[in-house]
Amino acid sequence: IIVVASALPGEGNTLIAANLAHHYAVSGVRTLLIDADLRAAKLTQHLGLTGRAGLREVLAGYMTPEAAVLRDGTTGLNVLPATSGAPQRTSAPEALASSVLVQALAILKGRYDVIIIDAPPLLPIVDGRLVCDHADQIVMTMTWLKTPAPLVKKAIKLLGYNAEKIVGVVMNRVAPDVIEKDLGYEEQPGRSQPRRAA
Repeated sequence: IIVVASALPGEGNTLIAANLAHHYAVSGVRTLLIDADLRAAKLTQHLGLTGRAGLREVLAGYMTPEAAVLRDGTTGLNVLPATSGAPQRTSAPEALASSVLVQALAILKGRYDVIIIDAPPLLPIVDGRLVCDHADQIVMTMTWLKTPAPLVKKAIKLLGYNAEKIVGVVMNRVAPDVIEKDLGYEEQPGRSQPRRAA
């Protein structure tokens, strides 16, 4: 289980999670992509699955995890949306902290090689930190020259022992010209270009 997380909203983790899951799926790996943001459901909206029952309904006991999973016939990717949007009796944190999530993930781990979870942001709400309890690996996403380093450090500290599961950081919206300059690969003005072979 790979959880894609971020300190703040709008860091791009939803797109990273979707792209990573699609990569695994088209490579022939049995892959499940889960939208665990029960409040905003950005991934569910991004994939055009708004109104479809999903993780929230599974956690409420309305359906089994297998019944809530949708399959893309083109890529082979399996998706578990966040929620149909119907009113629920329990709050998002209560649902994500329930033993039902543990049981559901145990069932799904038996059916898929890789499970990618798009988590809610870690700082504003507790939901994302609850999701990280179930991760085998955590990928943090940040926005180039925008995400304040102290907030990222705070988010990682709030993960507690789960911080040890972080396997890498994805830096979004990097300016290519800045990277080229910083790494010493930019074009030097006035330097002659090598001739092409005839």
